[in-house]
Amino acid sequence: MSPVSAPRQPPRRRSRHLSLRLTLIVPFIIQIAVAVSLIGYLSFKNTQHTVNNLSAQILDRTDRLVAQHLDCFLSTAQGINQEITNVLEMQLLDRDDLTTIGRLLWQQAKIHPEVGYLNYGLVTGEYVGAGHYPNALSISETSARTQWKNVDYSTDAQGQRTQMFRVSDYNYREEAWYENAIRLQRAVWTPVYLWDDPTSGQEISLAAASPLYNANRELVGAIGVDLKLTRIQQYLQTLDISPSGKIFIVERDGTMIASSGDQMPFVEINGQAQRLNVEQSRDPAVQQTAQFLQQKFGSFAAIQQPQTLQIHRHDIPFAGLQTDRQFVHVMPQRDRFGLDWLVVITVPESDFMEQVHENARLTLILCLGTLALTIAIGTITARHLTQPILRTIHAADALSQNNWQQPIPDSPTRELTQLSRAFNRMATQIRQSFEQLAFIAHHDALTGLLNRRAFEQELGAAIAKRQYHPSYQFAVLFLDLDYFKLVNDSYGHLVGDQLLIAVRRRLQSCVRETDAIARFGGDEFTILLDGIASPDAATEIAQRIIHTLQACFSIEGREIFINTSVGIVFSSLTGDNTTEILRDADTALYQAKASGKGNYVVFNCTMHTQTVERLQLETDLRRALDRQEFIVYYQPIFDIITGQMTGFEALVRWQHPQRGLITPDKFIPLAEETGLIAALGEWVMQQACQQMRLWQEEFQLELSLTMSVNISTQQILHANFVSQLQQVLQETQLNPQVLKLEITESSVLSHEDMTRIRFEQLKNLGVQVSIDDFGTGYSSLSYLHRLPVHTLKIDRSFVNRLGAHGENSEIVEAIVMLAHRLGIEVVAEGVETTEQMEQLRVIRCTQAQGYLFSPPRSASDITTQLIAQKSARTP
Repeated sequence: MSPVSAPRQPPRRRSRHLSLRLTLIVPFIIQIAVAVSLIGYLSFKNTQHTVNNLSAQILDRTDRLVAQHLDCFLSTAQGINQEITNVLEMQLLDRDDLTTIGRLLWQQAKIHPEVGYLNYGLVTGEYVGAGHYPNALSISETSARTQWKNVDYSTDAQGQRTQMFRVSDYNYREEAWYENAIRLQRAVWTPVYLWDDPTSGQEISLAAASPLYNANRELVGAIGVDLKLTRIQQYLQTLDISPSGKIFIVERDGTMIASSGDQMPFVEINGQAQRLNVEQSRDPAVQQTAQFLQQKFGSFAAIQQPQTLQIHRHDIPFAGLQTDRQFVHVMPQRDRFGLDWLVVITVPESDFMEQVHENARLTLILCLGTLALTIAIGTITARHLTQPILRTIHAADALSQNNWQQPIPDSPTRELTQLSRAFNRMATQIRQSFEQLAFIAHHDALTGLLNRRAFEQELGAAIAKRQYHPSYQFAVLFLDLDYFKLVNDSYGHLVGDQLLIAVRRRLQSCVRETDAIARFGGDEFTILLDGIASPDAATEIAQRIIHTLQACFSIEGREIFINTSVGIVFSSLTGDNTTEILRDADTALYQAKASGKGNYVVFNCTMHTQTVERLQLETDLRRALDRQEFIVYYQPIFDIITGQMTGFEALVRWQHPQRGLITPDKFIPLAEETGLIAALGEWVMQQACQQMRLWQEEFQLELSLTMSVNISTQQILHANFVSQLQQVLQETQLNPQVLKLEITESSVLSHEDMTRIRFEQLKNLGVQVSIDDFGTGYSSLSYLHRLPVHTLKIDRSFVNRLGAHGENSEIVEAIVMLAHRLGIEVVAEGVETTEQMEQLRVIRCTQAQGYLFSPPRSASDITTQLIAQKSARTP
């Protein structure tokens, strides 16, 4: 921008405003004086408040530290119990294998030194334990091989038993951990007790006890883990509270658990250890605090909520209370296993009162000194800043009137000189920035093409032009690069960015200069063909783009091949606003990708209608389960030789309230795409199992009569699939041997590793597995040797080609022979003619289903058929 002359200055008049110097220094001095005076005043008036805050902070910090430590420390024992219980109840270990379980307990004792002893006892009399004895890890066992004596073994570094060193008549059933777990049948804490630890001497301990159940939820034993509560005492002694602060933990009856003092929570009287009551403590602070709490609340049991209290000298005649106040915080410590303790923290005021007063005096002196120094410095600074700032103000005012080249004079101050020079550079930079911002606002940063906003503006201009000139035509191309994500995942985003730049160059070579190209987002591009003569011109350009982008790209020494799919919309076949045009182009692009990649599709009104219908069908599908619009049909499966029914296949139908009965081929793919197939499959499983159980109870069906249920790939890959199936079987009381799950062969081949794991889990559960649509993937039949498959269902496409004279039977016969050699049953699907059944009988296929025997029928129709069969068998 060219410079302009500075405006003429008006004549100076006497200003009634304060000068800059006074404006700077007077408020500054007043604020500092007020602040210093206020600080000094508050420092003396709020000393007591500061003491309260300090004490609250100390108590709160100490309380959180103690609570966190107790939670972590106590959760160790219950966590070990839960871990061992899970291992045994999930049958990862045999609960009768005392050797392996003993080594597991030994490993836990090695990991957790705070654990005294780990115990495992069965109701049948077997027992194994592990712990430190003495100064080394050992294992104890009571079983038939120890002649029902408790034998202690020393161990090596790997937990193997090396030598028996003691035999005793230890009866674990009399121990609190076993008795409580068996009696209460839940995870609990035992009462706190004293025991003689061979390693560390007398210990105060607590045991976590958990019952153990078998697969039938029958009580088979218990697990107990002893915790050395002396570790809590050691932790409390490490906490830095204050010089005279104390912490102690008591039970509700006042019995000591631990304290931060040197005295242990038990004493030896007449050769026997006895636990201390808190009022028996030798520490005056502990004893006096306990007496105060007893006096205030009546008993420790009455304290149910956290309490923060102050003990004054007149509250209770303490001989040892040397200060006016003592701060006390009481926190109940509870957990879901029955633990109920009190944590008490006491801090005397004298520990920090002297320092508070000293800090207040020092603060007042510093404030007064700061006030004097600040006033002197402020006066000098204001004097030197006033004149240069005024000159800078005049120069900035000139710049505000678009005089970018107005020079700003230097000043004696270096920083202000730098500021003036920065003003001179700023004018040029702002002008350049305006130009860059205009470009960035309308272009993609990577490719330099138009961005989405700019393209919509170009498209809006084309729409407006067509409104004034009806003969004017344009077209929009919507492009998407096929397999671009694979390039990013394989070579990285830097290579992907270089590929997008190369695509831009090829796109520019395929269109005219008057056409607009934009990067719409990611790997999507849009092209506005301006003023095309006919729709054929747009399709020719689309073909040219597809052909050009199919050629090899060389990016950083790599050869990369990609395709593109193109959706085309003409101005005469779409809406009259940018949103509708881009929506229709995107719809055409979706159709192009669905019909095969590397293709183009021209939009027509039918596509939009289909898209709306599909969206409506998806909406209806999401509500269908809640509205109970699905029904299950059952198609019988027959033995070709005997003609007897061998089972049913459950087939879902959708009874749409407006469209009527919808077959699975219309909604199952949509359910899989939207993720609703898992909920639908679980519902079909529940209905089929429940119906089969009803038929069994009513008609005394044999266990050989099975119920086949189709499962999708999403179902079998779901982490909770097996547990959900177990819940269905448990709720319906259906024998797992009756249930047969069908999964398509393509799903097995696509996820062989995961399906092998699921098939093994189903085999352990007793559920049979069937491969549906078998034969479509026969090039990979080797997986049959590795998977526990019970049945193969030959795809109907092979059965339909069977002839009356045995033609086209080679594939089916090969499948049947392979299945017989592997001991797998075979069921032919889609049998519709007698000739097909006879041909299947010739090639020794024993079971079949299809319309020749029976179409899929409702549960009531099948019930009627079973009633008729039952009546026919009854003489």
